[in-house]
Amino acid sequence: MLFGEKIKNSFIIMESFINSLPKAELHMHLEGALEPELLLKLAERNGVQLPYTLEELKSRRESYENLMDFLREFNIGTLVLKNYQDFYDMLWSYLLKCSQQNIVYTEIMINVCRYTDDVSLNSVMEAYRNACRNAEAQFGVKAKFILNILKNASYEANLRMVESCAAYKDIIIGFGVAGAEVVAYSSSLKPIFERAKELELCGANKTNICCHAGEEGDPSYVIDALCGINVSRIDHGVRSLEDPFLVKALVSLQIPLTVCPLSNQKLKVLDRYFGGNHVVGRMIEEGLMVTINSDDPAFFGGYLNENFLEVVKSLSHLSESEIKDHIKQLCKNSFLAAFISDEEKMYYCNLVDQAYSQQS
Repeated sequence: MLFGEKIKNSFIIMESFINSLPKAELHMHLEGALEPELLLKLAERNGVQLPYTLEELKSRRESYENLMDFLREFNIGTLVLKNYQDFYDMLWSYLLKCSQQNIVYTEIMINVCRYTDDVSLNSVMEAYRNACRNAEAQFGVKAKFILNILKNASYEANLRMVESCAAYKDIIIGFGVAGAEVVAYSSSLKPIFERAKELELCGANKTNICCHAGEEGDPSYVIDALCGINVSRIDHGVRSLEDPFLVKALVSLQIPLTVCPLSNQKLKVLDRYFGGNHVVGRMIEEGLMVTINSDDPAFFGGYLNENFLEVVKSLSHLSESEIKDHIKQLCKNSFLAAFISDEEKMYYCNLVDQAYSQQS
């Protein structure tokens, strides 16, 4: 009993510590923050009939067999988003959570091609723009977007979305690819990446590019993203650990990996490839540039701080001070890996140091 109480108290201390540090989130799909309660509220508001009660929706999100199983559930949420207010409310809900978890900067992943049959692109993007503006004014949370094409969408649909979104490059800070990973290598979409660069959707330097790779796919998908697309960031990337030569390259180049611990657990990536064990501790030991993220928090049982707590579990063999040092560095990594200027990176890292010193 005393041992159990000690662990509980330790987690309470660590939870408070994590919340005290400013941090960035770089890998979060916006619809992935659509909580069941809000989903049903939007469905009722728009007259969309869903064959699920609140309890059934929550139950359906308890477990998934794999990525494709999850994506089918994820797509239910897209059925209820019909107008400006829906998109505003969805984003606002996430930005409010950011303010509660000391997430001061976030790069949110979006894909809008699935909506343009029901609502204008301008309505969607203006909702996002205004929610971001209001969140920064009210909470001090800064947000930008990463436009994601999907491997499982048609080439034409992906290209059409890229062309249409050029008008919103002021709020789109980067470009990437997501969706069903193993249907194709990212390099098969290279012409679309080149077009995104031309349209200034990859930042002013045209290097703000990321790819989902090394989650369901083996290390070759990471290598393809690095060599075929020349990405500056890998989303997930945990299966890179299967290739020691790839690990050495990632360490040498300090390519950031946006790791999502609860997602890896829920989608059974850890069960299938790592014996059920979390890998963040191992990645840190290897010298990899790791950041912690929530991926789809409303589906995987936790937002960013809960993912940090999951990391704490994997570092339980270390002392409290050692764990705190790792958490501090992971928070710094989140800014160092962000698509922001060097001056902004230094500013945010100094904020982390200041917050850390106040906790010591």
